[in-house]
Amino acid sequence: MALLLRMSGYAAHVAYSGATALQAAVEHRPAAVILDLSLPEMDGYELGRRLRQHPQLAAVRLIALTGHGRQEDLDRSRAEGFAAHLVKPVEPQRLLDLLQPIARAAATPAA
Repeated sequence: MALLLRMSGYAAHVAYSGATALQAAVEHRPAAVILDLSLPEMDGYELGRRLRQHPQLAAVRLIALTGHGRQEDLDRSRAEGFAAHLVKPVEPQRLLDLLQPIARAAATPAA
């Protein structure tokens, strides 16, 4: 997935735990974070909450990535403030279509 994003012109940073993902997000301040909801040590929901609590990341768009696609999973990610819920395997174009308006908005200077 990181390779797809990089080949499409996005800066992609990969983290393998919630703690390192939080640290990377603080350092790089992304417009969007794709979170695996089944991260070790800290699940994607908790990581999403922690990202939102950080003043510099409060507006980051969260995209859930998971193997769970039941309606209750979709409802929970929506309730937790995720902008989208993607079920593995992810169709590459679907991900790129989600990221395009986020990247466009991030590139537009604030008025």
